[in-house]
Amino acid sequence: MDKKEFPINTNKERYLAVLSSPKTLYDFLWIYLAYGSEFEWDLLALPAGKNSENGNWTVKIEECAKSSGIFKDVYIYQDALIDSSLFKKIKEFLSFFAYFLIRKQTLLSKKKIKEVINIDQYNNIVTVYQGTIFNGMIVSLSGEKNISLIEDGARSYVEHRRYPRMDAIRREGLELELAGFILSRMGYADVTIEYDFKPLYNCINYSARPDDLRYRKYREIRKMHDMNLVDKKVFANLIKKTFGIENMKEEYDAILFTSPIVFEYKVKNDISKNICDYISKKHLNGEICLKKHHRDNENYTFSNKIKCVKIASNIPAEIFISSIKTKMIYFMWPSTLISSLPSEINYKVLFDSSLSNDHYSQEHIEFAMKVIGLNSNNIIDIGKND
Repeated sequence: MDKKEFPINTNKERYLAVLSSPKTLYDFLWIYLAYGSEFEWDLLALPAGKNSENGNWTVKIEECAKSSGIFKDVYIYQDALIDSSLFKKIKEFLSFFAYFLIRKQTLLSKKKIKEVINIDQYNNIVTVYQGTIFNGMIVSLSGEKNISLIEDGARSYVEHRRYPRMDAIRREGLELELAGFILSRMGYADVTIEYDFKPLYNCINYSARPDDLRYRKYREIRKMHDMNLVDKKVFANLIKKTFGIENMKEEYDAILFTSPIVFEYKVKNDISKNICDYISKKHLNGEICLKKHHRDNENYTFSNKIKCVKIASNIPAEIFISSIKTKMIYFMWPSTLISSLPSEINYKVLFDSSLSNDHYSQEHIEFAMKVIGLNSNNIIDIGKND
């Protein structure tokens, strides 16, 4: 088995995984078996999926991670600067600017990270690359530590820019676009993950579809889930042990993969009812498999003539999608999962124009489809269609 080792190969050294979701944990399990099973690993779990009602983080991967048996110590980061008061944001930005002026950005990054974990004990870090300041600070250390990146959905396939663009401002909003531009130029983070962030140049990037990457300024690009690099049986057993997967039914009339669009795009929560009503009409007396996104806190209730089988939200779709037979798969937002579907499976992205807003529109969905190499033919506007 041809393996590429991590740059520093010593059993005495601790390695760190920084993960935020069941999908990134699933991806890391493959990296662990392919490149790092002989090393001792710790985990830092990042927050995700804040509940709008009580403010609590809803995505908790630490229990699954502990079940895997591959992490010695598990740390949990509960904070997020984006949720801080305006005073704290201003205070933090002034400190960012001060350290930028004296060219000591990495010193400040280490200082902030050490409030959560002693980063000095790790020279090798695998982290999901997502749009948070804390995550960006970890990536900013790539000049002195070996940083490997796990992709975070469709955004990993967009082109990276050097300056703000009007189309991005319309799509993301002026505040986020300016924050991404300023912080990335100062060398701390890119909260849009769409800027030319120089610390990325020193990183290894793991990608499910490396040939489709529009941005390629990494030290190395590796294909993720190359099953020639792992023992397939060992990988399957590790997945089962980690996520506690039981035997699942293999055939459904349709599958619905939800998305946290109420939380992320401020869509009215009528969206869940409208989608359930649409699917109920299309598959009367059918059996539907419901797979909620791990950050989606909405309720989905189908017609009483529909039999609904729910799959736990902490189980990544990639684990079971290849073994399920179905006539149709519905998505609420374009997903990179679509690119891995067998050609004989039909899919539709359901959009409700009656609930459009500045962040949720036909234009936004078409852009997301384009990013992952798909056309807009499979978008259905349930706000217009009966």
